[in-house]
Amino acid sequence: MNETRAPTNEAVREQVLKAYREGKKPKALAEKTGISVNTIKSWIKRDKAKSAESGKDAPKPKKGASPKGKKGAPFGNQNAKGGRGGAAPLRNRNAEKHGAHTKLYWAEITDEEWEMIGGMSDDEEWNLITQIKLFAVREKRLMHRIRLYADMNEKNHGLAVKSVSKKKVIEDLVDSEGKPVKDGEYKKSTETTVTNTEAVMSSIMALEAELTKVQRAKTKAIDSLSKIRLGNERMGIEKTQEQREAELHDLRKELLDAQIEHMDASTNKILGVDTELEDLSDTDAMIYGHGDDSGDGVDEVQT
Repeated sequence: MNETRAPTNEAVREQVLKAYREGKKPKALAEKTGISVNTIKSWIKRDKAKSAESGKDAPKPKKGASPKGKKGAPFGNQNAKGGRGGAAPLRNRNAEKHGAHTKLYWAEITDEEWEMIGGMSDDEEWNLITQIKLFAVREKRLMHRIRLYADMNEKNHGLAVKSVSKKKVIEDLVDSEGKPVKDGEYKKSTETTVTNTEAVMSSIMALEAELTKVQRAKTKAIDSLSKIRLGNERMGIEKTQEQREAELHDLRKELLDAQIEHMDASTNKILGVDTELEDLSDTDAMIYGHGDDSGDGVDEVQT
């Protein structure tokens, strides 16, 4: 398509821009004047930019609004008048919903909770036994609720009452023609009860899922308790063995000392020194398991 080149006449450009400001479309202006649409659009764009720089056609801000590009309240406002200013206090819970994932800080623990902590034992076995007992209580409660919902499922054809709400509506009292009596002087009150139900099976499935979690945690705690007890038993056995080895070592040392003393006494007797010899038969029997009253101990040296 051959388009006419834009004329250099300034008056024509002004007429086109004036017609555009009056609501004419660039395409309609191009068909009427024979000037290309792209040229007319270029004129319009440059005219808008020129007007924006001069502030002639700049949109006026609404009353009380902040200037474009700047955040916050407008200058001189008194929105925070009377307040202390600043952000919310540290570790506030303004955005907390149900508290299931709330972090616990030592500074927030109450005196009653500190007393409970102080009464707790540091013994791992005691803590695990306590936890297992609590899991057993939770398990029993969940199973009881499951039975209740199962009975409800049979009686109420699979539905259970979730919530009950009442709605009260006050309206004008009207006559037989539907017109308000005495211009709405008399009123009537209507109360509606809304009962919300839910499927019993969905509640049973949720309770069973929670019961499975509790049973898994209980099994894990029992397994940990078994490992601790087994470890304690092994430590007790090792300690007993160590004690026996220590006692045996002391007996052997005592026997060795007695044998040395006996040899010294024998030597002194040979040399003519009168020294009494100690009977080591009882010590030998205790260590080596042999020896009796027949005198199978260390024989005296005859001279």
